[in-house]
Amino acid sequence: MPGLHLLGDAKATRHLSDREGIQNWMTVAVKMAGLSLLGFQSWDLPSHLDSGPGVSLTAVLVESHACIETWPEHGVICLCFYSCKEWQPEPIIVYFERYFGVEEWLSQHLIPRFGPEVSQ
Repeated sequence: MPGLHLLGDAKATRHLSDREGIQNWMTVAVKMAGLSLLGFQSWDLPSHLDSGPGVSLTAVLVESHACIETWPEHGVICLCFYSCKEWQPEPIIVYFERYFGVEEWLSQHLIPRFGPEVSQ
């Protein structure tokens, strides 16, 4: 069973306090990856700063999960996108960069899961 885990932290400028926009982005990204969405759980995380609330959103997928967390006061967004089904990360990364106005990736990792290198 192939699998791929995308993890990334980025400096971004758009939609960091927009829970509905983040949920819409995730809905499109899941469809782009050819995966099946079961549902969402999300929260606005209060901030004492004028930058607006952070957002924590988890999408439960038939094939696993995807999450976004934002820290508008720092201009940071974190993405976790994981599936045990094969999918292509490049279109998701490009869509993420464009939608959220990514200026710089602080870290980005593509981790194969359940591949031949995983011992049993």
